Amino acid sequence: MMPDFLVLSARIAALLDQKVSRQWMDLAALFMFQAALEQYVHKLNGALDLSELDAAFAWGWVVDPKPSNERDEVLNGFESSDEEDLNEINEMFRSMDQDAEIEGWQATRIRYKARFLAIGNKGWTEHLNELTKEFPARRFEVTLLEYLDNVFVQIQKRPVLVQLEHGELQGLSMSETADLLQRAFATR
Repeated sequence: MMPDFLVLSARIAALLDQKVSRQWMDLAALFMFQAALEQYVHKLNGALDLSELDAAFAWGWVVDPKPSNERDEVLNGFESSDEEDLNEINEMFRSMDQDAEIEGWQATRIRYKARFLAIGNKGWTEHLNELTKEFPARRFEVTLLEYLDNVFVQIQKRPVLVQLEHGELQGLSMSETADLLQRAFATR
């Protein structure tokens, strides 16, 4: 689901013509955290495999988004009918000012990833149990749904001219919007 969330996020960022926010970075990193936690608890039965952790937290900007063995590992089963999805995700993580990753994303990812590695004196299984209690899946689901709800409210509040630029006016189908534009700008 993480790749689907990233594709959706990239399309929303493009639609709103803005880069992702710090709030989004925290949510995306938490999503990666939850995905990794689920992998360890359910799929790996608590086995410590750092490659799984690295794969879960590997999303970010890459200089060359073309398919490669390294990129295939990150995709972790994500099937895209088109390279366009990967390019949109990559663009979302690119800084507006330069060919670099957006500021703050690496630090946010590292902060969440580090929670897995902060085992202390306890065993790995005990640590996973504590993380599961500290970061319950249900709370994450609620946070994700609240965020998406807020984003959709933002989308609906787009100015009329911006909506028209995208060919769809709220409350009208694309064909109805096209008819309206044709009538509005028809010369008599």
